[in-house]
Amino acid sequence: MGEEVINYINRLTPEEKENIFLLTDFELLEQGINGLEVVARTMIRRSILVTSYSSAPEVQDKVCTAGIKMLPKELAYAAQIIVDKKIQKWSNRVDMVWVEDQEWLVNDLVLRYYNQLKVDIYYDPTSFMQDVHQYPLDTRIILDSCYEHPNGKPYTETGYDLAKELHAIGYKKLIIYTGEDPKGNVPEYLIVARKKDQHVTENLDKI
Repeated sequence: MGEEVINYINRLTPEEKENIFLLTDFELLEQGINGLEVVARTMIRRSILVTSYSSAPEVQDKVCTAGIKMLPKELAYAAQIIVDKKIQKWSNRVDMVWVEDQEWLVNDLVLRYYNQLKVDIYYDPTSFMQDVHQYPLDTRIILDSCYEHPNGKPYTETGYDLAKELHAIGYKKLIIYTGEDPKGNVPEYLIVARKKDQHVTENLDKI
């Protein structure tokens, strides 16, 4: 039952929740909730919606907004799901982690200015947050101000939301690399770097 699953998962510690891979149907008959609500209320990032409604535009939009994956139920028999063992917590030391949905932009910048460094790149915030605990708390993390799915639909979480979550975890070197003027108070734990500033663009590893 959906409510029982929600109650069970939400009684777990944050560390225990990291080990969960959630597969849920969309339609939970006579339960008053659907699978996407189960994902939202448990906040399990490694989730797959298994549904026969995969071709419905409204379901596709909701899956994109939730930032999870979807598996058509008619293909479930043929799908092989491998849950990789996560890298040991805090063990992956790199010079910086870059989370940017414009692949051409971040690949070009890393090749041009940071090729000598060890840089891990994520092209969407969901996969990054699934893996974030492998990085030590002093890792330099570069975020964008907002993110879009390949279909152009924006993610619910902005870079500022991610920074707040990362700060709560304990990360100390957080940078928003943006072309937009933040306009307003920026939290003290966050550095804003403007894309139009060439000197900043070439020296993000030194901020």
